[in-house]
Amino acid sequence: MIRIPITEPELRARIRAADPTWERRAKERAAKAADKRRVDDGDGIWSDIKHVFMELQGWKCMYCEKPMPRPDEHGGSSGKVEYDVEHFRPKNRVQPWPTERVKESRRIDYAARLRHGAANGYVHLAFDPWNYGVSCKVCNSELKGDRFPILGKPAARSRRRRALDAKEMPCLVLPIGDEGEDPQAWLEWHGPTVRPRAELEGDDRVRALTLIDFLELDTRQDLLLGRCMAIVVLADWLEAALDDPAAVDEADRFIAAMVADQAVFAGCLRGFCELYRRDRDQALHWRQQARKYAASKEPALLKELP
Repeated sequence: MIRIPITEPELRARIRAADPTWERRAKERAAKAADKRRVDDGDGIWSDIKHVFMELQGWKCMYCEKPMPRPDEHGGSSGKVEYDVEHFRPKNRVQPWPTERVKESRRIDYAARLRHGAANGYVHLAFDPWNYGVSCKVCNSELKGDRFPILGKPAARSRRRRALDAKEMPCLVLPIGDEGEDPQAWLEWHGPTVRPRAELEGDDRVRALTLIDFLELDTRQDLLLGRCMAIVVLADWLEAALDDPAAVDEADRFIAAMVADQAVFAGCLRGFCELYRRDRDQALHWRQQARKYAASKEPALLKELP
């Protein structure tokens, strides 16, 4: 997960360019939802601007960075069904996390420190695009749903993102925009695996652990396989740039493309580049383990190095 920089005026300008009527319709539905204190089925128009976020995010999930298909060249809907518009703060209700099953399977020992967001949801943010992103169905439907773990106090009536985050201390990160926290300040990469940064303590460490456990960023086979395959390609280019002076320019272009904001698994690959510069031997060990995992999908191959 990486932060995707954009200002609120820039985001709203993209929405107006894509659909000049959307903001007016959103305002009307927001007023209706405020009167009823809930969002009725059928009132959702967020999917009308789904493609704005798909393009902004580089056709990948905003949480796990898994690639998702682009619409076909004729502008059809091919691939759109694999994206969900994600309400970072849920619309109509918030349920506790973790469940007993998750607590046991993930061996979570910090659950007592967690609270959950406003029980009746954040109706006033249901039509606020600054509360949106697009995510894969695993992250949105299977894992997040209407859950929103926090460490602070629910602030259902606040409207400004920075004020909400300061009071609630969400354990999840909305990685779109300049105001939110950078997830890379929480996450440390070891090859294709992820854990909280070693220097984190107290609430910051709990937030990092929750982010990883909540989205299962360290155990999902599709993510591990995708990261491993990307690491092998990136490591080969890093080695080419080191070993063959004639290949440096071409290698540099490919490396830059693989760690760009819109590249898939950019967070992991940026971490791998840092490791390669710091400890080439360890990085090349991870390349070897990544190759083996891509062939066998054996989790034991990805155990952390000392």
